[in-house]
Amino acid sequence: MIEDVIGQVIAKAPVLNGDDLIGFVVDAKHYASRHKLFTDVVVNVTDRVDCIMEVSATVAESAVSLQEISAALFDVWRDLYYFHFQAAALSWHTDRTQLRFVTMPDSENYSVTGRIIAIAPHQQALVKDFKEKFDISGRPSAIKE
Repeated sequence: MIEDVIGQVIAKAPVLNGDDLIGFVVDAKHYASRHKLFTDVVVNVTDRVDCIMEVSATVAESAVSLQEISAALFDVWRDLYYFHFQAAALSWHTDRTQLRFVTMPDSENYSVTGRIIAIAPHQQALVKDFKEKFDISGRPSAIKE
């Protein structure tokens, strides 16, 4: 679903790139770095308009659940997105927790796309714990391989 939304937005509002993207990149690093759950934050600009920016952060060992990591990602996102429009989707994977996004500062002027990836050294243990508590036999898992 988020990929469809991103496609619709970038069809109407060009994606920021180059020097125009610097402010958003600086803000992304700042907001992710100041969160107590994240360390070693790296921001990369790509050449993909559907994902122009990738933020990756290492999750502190103090994280006790996938839900806690998710809340931290949304904390960062709330500080980062433009108020005019934003869409985000969170997904849990066996090796990471990811927030995919698109945001616009105003109608059809420009957009920013990307993802914030949280990588926990103990992700496998968190996934196992989640599955033991919440996965229901016979239903699809919330965790993507």
